[in-house]
Amino acid sequence: MDPTDVVSSYTATAAASSTTTLVSDPCTLKSIRYSSSTVTTSPIVINLLDGSTSLGNLLIGGYAYEDTVAISCGFPGLGIRFTDSVVINPDSAINDITCVYQF
Repeated sequence: MDPTDVVSSYTATAAASSTTTLVSDPCTLKSIRYSSSTVTTSPIVINLLDGSTSLGNLLIGGYAYEDTVAISCGFPGLGIRFTDSVVINPDSAINDITCVYQF
């Protein structure tokens, strides 16, 4: 089997306003799933970076939820291609970040 056919996942925790590398190699990101580390009624903004290049923000949420509720964001089609690495920088602390990716 070609290793590029394998879909993998990685789980981490990210502190507010700090960059966290989820995948350190080029890959295609299929989805991100996470939960908030605090009760919040505001959307959580996650800055998505390819290495040090910002690709944009994921604005997820807007309803009251806490760490027992998982939020998921799938990317349509073939996913988002990263040429360097998958890095996030959330504006709020988040727990149990799981990203599904393919090399």
